[in-house]
Amino acid sequence: MDIFGAAQVTSIAGVLGDNPGSNATVHVGGAGSSWTMTQRLDVGNQGSALLTISDATVSNTQGTLGVSGSMSSGEVFVSGGRLPLSDVRWCRQESVFPDEGVVAPA
Repeated sequence: MDIFGAAQVTSIAGVLGDNPGSNATVHVGGAGSSWTMTQRLDVGNQGSALLTISDATVSNTQGTLGVSGSMSSGEVFVSGGRLPLSDVRWCRQESVFPDEGVVAPA
């Protein structure tokens, strides 16, 4: 899924790479672009997932990254964007890559 061109997407949750063997990629980029979740963001729950944020904002209330065992993998790249989280369970901290972006508590 791609969110660009000042697009603003709102959803209850974002679950990327939820099932074993699944692969998911989401790119959010460009000034004014955002993805807002009212609940949680899971990146690489049982499958593989990549979330890239470039000059945009992705926000939610809870989050997990690569949480369900050795078969899961999640990566988050933040470049010039924001990923504010208030209740995060980053199980694989080494998979969060801020590059001139902000990954911080909400």
